[in-house]
Amino acid sequence: MGNIVSISSDKEGEFNASNIHTRVSIYKKIWDIKRNSGIVVLRGELEKLSDLDSSQIYVFIKAKLKNRSAISCYVPVCFIDEQVVTRKFKISLPFEQEIDTVSCSLILNRVKKIGIRKLTVAVEDGELNSEWVHGMQKRIFLDQNLVQGLYSLGLVWGFLKYFSPKISVKNNDWDAIALESIESILDNSSSKNIRKSIKSVIDLAYDNAISSSHHENFFVMGAKLSERVNVNHRWIDSIQFIDSELRSKLLEIESKFRPFKNVYVETPAQIKKPSPVFHENTYYDSNLIDVRFRVLSLYRYWNIIFYYYPYKYMLPNSWESVLNKHIGLFILANSSKNYRRQLALLNASIYDGHALLSENSLTLAGICYSNPIPVPMKFKIVNDSSVVVTSIEKNFSQKTGITNGAVVVDFDSESISNKIERLERYIGAGRKEISRHILEKFDLLSFREGEKKNFVITYYMNGIRKMIRVNWDYNEIPEHFRFLHDVNTDTKALKKGFELLTNKTLYLNSFYWKRSDRDTTIKLLNGVENVIIDTRDYCNSDFLLFARMFVPDSTTFVRFMTTHEYPGLLRESFGTVFRRADDHIFDGKIFVLISEATKSKAEYLTMMLKSNSEKTILIGRTTSGSDGDISSIPLIGNKDLKFYFSGLRVTFPNGIESQSVGIVPDVFVERSKGEIMDTSDDILRKATNYSRN
Repeated sequence: MGNIVSISSDKEGEFNASNIHTRVSIYKKIWDIKRNSGIVVLRGELEKLSDLDSSQIYVFIKAKLKNRSAISCYVPVCFIDEQVVTRKFKISLPFEQEIDTVSCSLILNRVKKIGIRKLTVAVEDGELNSEWVHGMQKRIFLDQNLVQGLYSLGLVWGFLKYFSPKISVKNNDWDAIALESIESILDNSSSKNIRKSIKSVIDLAYDNAISSSHHENFFVMGAKLSERVNVNHRWIDSIQFIDSELRSKLLEIESKFRPFKNVYVETPAQIKKPSPVFHENTYYDSNLIDVRFRVLSLYRYWNIIFYYYPYKYMLPNSWESVLNKHIGLFILANSSKNYRRQLALLNASIYDGHALLSENSLTLAGICYSNPIPVPMKFKIVNDSSVVVTSIEKNFSQKTGITNGAVVVDFDSESISNKIERLERYIGAGRKEISRHILEKFDLLSFREGEKKNFVITYYMNGIRKMIRVNWDYNEIPEHFRFLHDVNTDTKALKKGFELLTNKTLYLNSFYWKRSDRDTTIKLLNGVENVIIDTRDYCNSDFLLFARMFVPDSTTFVRFMTTHEYPGLLRESFGTVFRRADDHIFDGKIFVLISEATKSKAEYLTMMLKSNSEKTILIGRTTSGSDGDISSIPLIGNKDLKFYFSGLRVTFPNGIESQSVGIVPDVFVERSKGEIMDTSDDILRKATNYSRN
């Protein structure tokens, strides 16, 4: 344990707020701490000297690192029981680099007067100590109550967060209440203490005015089967550590649910948007966070998916089992690297194409690898056990003898099959070809672990097996990063809004096409018999509006399922094409180019064009299967990772799914060697041939 530093007495006492938002500086010290990791721990007592609710007091801790950057946390201190006058608190800020300055402040929101007592600041090993890790591993393995107690708490806490209006009306800081209960169970996992902790949470959210009788909620009773496919409260009957009285209270809260203004979520009906919007605090500005907050982060993600993910019913595994599995993993994720990885694995478990954590290759590599070092080669996947080199930096090629077309089977003492399988765990796409498309798109195969100064590549050139040991120079790394960032090996034939391919066929690209192209495009369409629409580069909103001309007026082409005010329930509606009076009408043949790169809005466009079934032919490969608007999940820690999910369910009007399964082409085009090597566009060629017939 590090040295404990006592706070001088002049920093204690009673404080009066001078305005609505007051910061009270309670501690600042310059330290010379010769250690690379530890936890800054602030302990003390708050004395309530005026009326306040649980959302009005926060502690802010900031630590400046030796490299002149800083880390901080912004943590609530909650008076859960209104009768309690004195509240002990402990706030922790873990660090992984040397620190030299620590400052602590108290943030008072609308607080008239508060007392501060018994303040101490210490630097401790805490959960960063190997003894803590080994002890906790043993508890998780041997103490069934620990995981089951936290599992039960997570279910109850999340249910009440979205179903109990009392939490929002009373302005209870529901995160602070979870943190106190998590800490209590971590400290004492006896059945008695777990029951006490969960009971206190239920009692805080339960409104005594609720009738003692309960029945199925009328929102659920009046919904179609397809609208209530995600509604599931069976866990209330089987959850451990609560008695029949508490079960009855939970069922009453559910049955009497009426829409209310929830401070944590706004539903589509409330904000007139396709997907829900969530309001949460992130607390820490780094990904090294206290164990209580790691469990809270898991609770937050899990419950948002449980109540607001419209495709939850499609998940291959019980979502309850996912919570149970991850509790121990999040407890033990006591480094920023491990925490980020556990978040990535949790995120991958929803198998949603919109759930990619970042569009930055290096950020993604930072999750998939412990110490990612770039190798200046780009790959495409040939099969389960080999990849082909599609581009290689000139100097590296001369150094190794590897050229484009080399088939690699082992990379840095790891088989390609194992490397692909390991990386796919963090992607979580619904189908193998989609996860592999993502590995290729973001060059995730072009990294290796950086502990060793040399590595071995096993590959085939012209059918001959070869092995090369590569020595690397640290100074080459920036150049290798630039190569991966700058070199684009995607050579699809056309990257323009439109082009007249023949006197009978016009090519349109739904991504590159611009509103200013409209008049020229209509003029060209008047003189052709066929149009080829390429959706493989996404689709912009202008082209989506323009595409109405390819579909008969009043055509219903899509069914939407938006999240209801009742958590877990969906609301059905349909999308219909309505032409404007000045819309041009195209009566020729329509060839739509699709592939695993056709995603989201481009799939929506494909659905619309497909509704004109007499004139439209889909050519290529099955689309991504990630249609619908997106919602963001604000999680605890650094915001370099973005957590999204498909917040709007989209199907064909007859209910046939596209999520995960994708939209299947009418004419399938297998990926050829030419397409793998980026030397030909077989899908466009196939469409061009069809247009000539």
